[in-house]
Order: sequence, then structure tokens, then C-alpha cells
Amino acid sequence: MFSLHIEKCFGTSFGSALMDAYGSRFRLLYRCGSCGKYQICTDYDYEVLECDHHVSFEEVLEEYSGTDAVIHGHVFKEELKLVPIGAYVVTWLREPAARLLSHYYHDKKTVKDLQMEDFFMANRNYITERIGAGFLWRVDFVGIMEKMDSHISIFEKLKGVTLNLERHNEGDYEVNEEELKLAAEYVTADQKIYERHSRLRK
Repeated sequence: MFSLHIEKCFGTSFGSALMDAYGSRFRLLYRCGSCGKYQICTDYDYEVLECDHHVSFEEVLEEYSGTDAVIHGHVFKEELKLVPIGAYVVTWLREPAARLLSHYYHDKKTVKDLQMEDFFMANRNYITERIGAGFLWRVDFVGIMEKMDSHISIFEKLKGVTLNLERHNEGDYEVNEEELKLAAEYVTADQKIYERHSRLRK
């Protein structure tokens, strides 16, 4: 199973629940910002290694192809094309303006002078640009964050597993309607994707 973590879409919480549920079968992919390759971890308590210890996504797939591993992590458009047909794929979507605003405040914790409109422009239509609308149509299970309780229940029944969920990385900012309205201007393509999947996955 491959679990695609889309930034600020419940990914850390879901990944942690998968780790608890699947134990030794779980693998977390840490994507290195320097080399763009991956460190394969068995849990969230890892130490980042030097780049020469990292591997390509293709090498990850070669190592775990045909196994019962549960792989979770941030992977982007070009690499997602390598995910083999037949692999069970799961991900979560979130209302796009809320996701973009949450992403901004998350990054602002480490980049104090981060400008909102500059960030929105650099990350506009994040799902369309970084993931690709086409890939989402081959995903076996797309959970919707705004329907989390019912969708978690559906996933548990489909996979015959019980997930113990704890929320991680929750935003500590107040939602501002004007900021949400501004964010919405930068996610019009993502909004169409979200609405289609939200209608399909009730």
C-alpha cells in the first residue's frame, strides 16, 4: 500500500495511525530538501542522514515491490508516475483555500518574514501542480478531511484495520475570512479537483 501525504492534509496524523496499525510493515519516506531523494524510516523518530544514504523513489519501489509494506510520504508528480498499476494507493484532500492558508502558517513558524501573497503565488494550485489531477483518478481511496470521521470508518472497513488517530501539527492560528478569501484566488484549479472528489466520495 502506498499512502501519499499531501502537505497539510492530515498526513502526519494518518501516517502515525498507519505506523501503529501495521507495525513492522510500515515505512516512512523522508524527502530530502537538498538532494530530492528519500530516506526510508521505520517510524517518525528518525535522524536525518547525509545525502549519500538517500535513495531515489524508483529504488524505493524496487525494494518494496511485491511485498506487503505500507509506504507513506511526500512524493510529487513526476515520481508518482512510477507507482505501479495494481498498487493500492490512498491519500487525503482538504478544502484548498484552508489547506493553502494552513501551509502558509506552518512554514511561517520557521520563516518569520514569509510574505503571504508571495507564498500563495509560489504554491498556487499546489495539488494540480505538484500531484497532478490525473494521478488522483487512479487513487483507490481519497479521504476528504471535512468528512474525516466517516471516511476513516470506510477505510478501516475496506482494509480490515483499526486506526488510533491522534491529531498532529494542528495550526495555532485564528482563521481569518479575508485571508481565506485571498487564498481562494490562488486555488481555483485545486477547488475543481476537490469538489469532484468530494461529490464522489460521500
